Amino acid sequence: MSAFGIICVIVVIAALLAAPPKKRRGGARRQTAVKPVTVARLSASSSPIGAGGDDFNSRIERQFGDSIDKGFFHSVAGVSFSNDDGVSRQSLVLKCKHFDRIGLVREPNNPHGSTAVAVVNAAGQKLGYLHHANSLEIAPQIDAHREWFGVVSQVFEGLAGDPAALIVYLMRVKREPVIDLFEEGLKKRLGNRYDLRFRAELQKAHGANADGSDRQKLIAGCNEFDLLGLEQLPPDKEALNAIWVTNVAGQRLGALEPRAASEIRPQMDAGRIWGAMVREKKTTPCGRSINLVLCVYRIKV
Repeated sequence: MSAFGIICVIVVIAALLAAPPKKRRGGARRQTAVKPVTVARLSASSSPIGAGGDDFNSRIERQFGDSIDKGFFHSVAGVSFSNDDGVSRQSLVLKCKHFDRIGLVREPNNPHGSTAVAVVNAAGQKLGYLHHANSLEIAPQIDAHREWFGVVSQVFEGLAGDPAALIVYLMRVKREPVIDLFEEGLKKRLGNRYDLRFRAELQKAHGANADGSDRQKLIAGCNEFDLLGLEQLPPDKEALNAIWVTNVAGQRLGALEPRAASEIRPQMDAGRIWGAMVREKKTTPCGRSINLVLCVYRIKV
């Protein structure tokens, strides 16, 4: 090939290399960000939950195997909010390390439900909450003095504005086979006729009823394991979810605490049957006032 021909070939190759690539039909391909792992996605998918692997499971078995009788993975809810002291839960979640111990704290006065269970770190700072379905199971057990705790399994850092997610492994401590007198009495009275129960307080335990009966005297006549009734009031008469607690004669002893009433009233309106039982009778230190601690239960359908 002549020198002129070689120069022409070099020029053509240089021009081809300098030319921009042709666009594909439909325009250039866009790069899409990987969708971050969020609490919602973790709740809907089982794949990330077992990510602790054999090492995690072996460590659980090695450290706690003989002392626990139940355990499961759980994605913590409410991690995107701040605590009452202004500390961001996201900052606390991101400080969590693999296998950090976490605790469960009951919040019976939580405005969102009397079965609320908070998840806290070793310093007692709130990381979030158990999901409602799990708190319905665990809250009554904590009230009955069953011990629950957990360890951090995974922390997923949030991407593209999504919050970080926290996965914990919750465990229930074994207890010695001691006789729980209230549990035994509850079984004797109700058998297996209930599917949900929790502890509740009695309010408005003072004053006289329309029939002239004194509520304090009626409460004084109550005994542990007495079965009580729950009377719904029309929403326009008192609070929207008002429920009165009555004795077997239908006399009012007081009102169910508002947060417990707000949880069960919609179910009662929908036809579910709820009842109550005297769990404990309490007297104030001065001995001038008596009140009741109740076990509120739902009858199986």
